Amino acid sequence: MVLDNLIKTMPDLEQTKIGYAMKRVLEKDVKSIIEDFNKELSNLKFSTLGELYLNNALTDTKTGAILYDGNGQYLFNKDGMYIIKTKEQEFTNEIYPSLLDTWDKKVFNIQGFFVTEIPKEITEYQFDTLKGFVFAEDQEYKYIEKVDDLLTNNSI
Repeated sequence: MVLDNLIKTMPDLEQTKIGYAMKRVLEKDVKSIIEDFNKELSNLKFSTLGELYLNNALTDTKTGAILYDGNGQYLFNKDGMYIIKTKEQEFTNEIYPSLLDTWDKKVFNIQGFFVTEIPKEITEYQFDTLKGFVFAEDQEYKYIEKVDDLLTNNSI
């Protein structure tokens, strides 16, 4: 992800208005979109594979209760795990792409939070990716030599 890459290559960026703007956009709008996608993915996966999990999960020999690991995941024997992994791969190859295609066509309302100064270290790709979120479409920018200059001159 572009934002993660920016923070890794310029860790001090988080302490600037750009970092604040990125964090605000992510937490305010993008995070809920990702959560909604993951929820839909989880529901789709369970509706597609849920019965398969239940039918292949290990059970307690005395009570018949389904067995879980320490993380709340079903436990499977070797044959059950093979069946599950095969079906999960089919899900990944066949159903998941159609979900992505559906989400690609959705329109999301993401409020931008724009800055006017950017460090020269930001690549054209990074700038274009953040345009409309952190960088306004038609705005003139003051280019700063280094992220450090943003910290001393323009920190939040």
